[in-house]
Amino acid sequence: MNTSKHIFSIIIFASLCLVSLGVLPQKTNAAQSKAEQLIKAGKELYETGEYKEAIIQFLEALTEARSDKDFTEIYFNLSLAYYADGQADKAKNYLKKLFGIEPERAIDERYFPLGYVGIFNRAKQEAKIEREEKRKKEEEAKAQETGTGWLVIKAFPYAEIEIDGRIIREVPPPLKVGLKVGKHTITFVATRLNKRHAMEVTVAKGETKEINHKFE
Repeated sequence: MNTSKHIFSIIIFASLCLVSLGVLPQKTNAAQSKAEQLIKAGKELYETGEYKEAIIQFLEALTEARSDKDFTEIYFNLSLAYYADGQADKAKNYLKKLFGIEPERAIDERYFPLGYVGIFNRAKQEAKIEREEKRKKEEEAKAQETGTGWLVIKAFPYAEIEIDGRIIREVPPPLKVGLKVGKHTITFVATRLNKRHAMEVTVAKGETKEINHKFE
């Protein structure tokens, strides 16, 4: 067994006991759920450096988990075991699952190797970005179902107008068009000048917005 990894596993096991939040007094085996028993078995294997066997126990615990507390504890321990076993990508994947439930989860970096701390922080940041992107998409989808806004489009000296890739007509005269709320791409095409210009516009319900483009 790699001595440094064994020392690392002992430190991590001790730190889990020290820094875990909201831990209840130890239950008897009879009172423990199946998931808790498997988590305990996985931790014991991890402590002795048997990382692959620990992973098996934690994965089985996932099938028995019933609460967010169970899932976050299993995901965290899986990330540690996969990292110790040299599988950093899987460690990060399980950390991102953890942050999906507990976005503000933190660790005391003094008790963890720099490599694991780096993975932990990257996973936390990526999970945050993915949540924000998901939120924006949900907002846009909801907005598209709730109404219509208006655009008044002008151009100089002239332009053929495309909206979301669909040709509408040439302006001037100004074009007023109703669109579903949300983001739309407006493209001004001046074929004779061999120029085009695209912009993204957000339409709000009931709003009338004017956009204008001048080709130099």
